[in-house]
Amino acid sequence: MSTTLRLIATPEAWQLKQAPIETCGGESIRVRVARSLLDLTALRRADGLRLPVAVVARTLDSDSGEPASGSLVVAPGAHGQECLVPRAACLPLASPDEAPLALLSGAAASVWSALRRGAFEPGVHAIVLGLDLAGLLLLVACRLAGAVSVGVLDESATARSCAERLGAWRACSPEDPGWPATLVRGTSRSGADVVFVTRAGKGLVQMILPSCRKGARIVLLTGSASDPLDLYQEIHRPGRALIGHDLSHQRHAQWRDDAARLLKLGGRSARFVDTLAGGTIKAGEALTMRESLLSGELPAAVIDWDA
Repeated sequence: MSTTLRLIATPEAWQLKQAPIETCGGESIRVRVARSLLDLTALRRADGLRLPVAVVARTLDSDSGEPASGSLVVAPGAHGQECLVPRAACLPLASPDEAPLALLSGAAASVWSALRRGAFEPGVHAIVLGLDLAGLLLLVACRLAGAVSVGVLDESATARSCAERLGAWRACSPEDPGWPATLVRGTSRSGADVVFVTRAGKGLVQMILPSCRKGARIVLLTGSASDPLDLYQEIHRPGRALIGHDLSHQRHAQWRDDAARLLKLGGRSARFVDTLAGGTIKAGEALTMRESLLSGELPAAVIDWDA
């Protein structure tokens, strides 16, 4: 099996070394990576929710079908000079200038599937519990999809400040007294319509339920460490739905279509890119910049593999 230079990043350590090119599901094509999106929030916590790695790359050796060899695409891949990506997930790009927004759109394509899972519709009041990169992208996706308001919860003041810059309705800490009521106060409905849980937290789901309207959907994107729930009184009787969802099992063609939709919608506001990913760093400098990246405020970093 051939190898390529890869960035192997875990919460404990980062390595830049030769590693095998890993296979991926479905028909795959080989690409040369120009940029990849590094999720810093997952690397700051051992239990962080990991999103598929979004890459902007040129296709190699694609003799038949689309995209043609040499096409610039965004796709789910890996941090490396080359990798294999699903052919069906490749979204062609018009220009390299689209790379930063395309990377975030690719990352957000994974969370867009959670909106579908939660029967999201325009005009709802949404809540996001946990502001890792997935949670912040859920906030952006909810706003782009037409949410009237999005309340967020996280213990990190930095993450809450980031969410407010992205347009959060209200941002609370689990330490704030009465935070569930605060997140829905002043809304036009009798409670939250949909809640997305991206971080396990003791009792969080149980605490938010009284602030959810009848018929609300609670989408769990991570293992919940909440206290035991009274499923009859708190879920079934009010007609609420407790829904599990795995971000890593989205169909490839659906990932491409969602990325295309988000690329178009996200182009309306450049602050999404500036707030979430900021500047670009050279792949060779990633190891020396590890401490500053992990101690910084940005949720993600763009890795340049061409430099």
